[in-house]
Amino acid sequence: MQTRRGTLIQDRFPDLVAAGQLPDGLVLDGELVVWDTAASRLSFGYLALAHGR
Repeated sequence: MQTRRGTLIQDRFPDLVAAGQLPDGLVLDGELVVWDTAASRLSFGYLALAHGR
């Protein structure tokens, strides 16, 4: 996993890395978000809170 600037960040998301046993060389592009069940919507803020930002 890496940021758009190329910084490797897999150490910040070990659960996602472990869950995503994907083939070498595969490229997926997207954004990580958290589902806010109370508000029934996506929350970028919850992801930042989970990682102390």
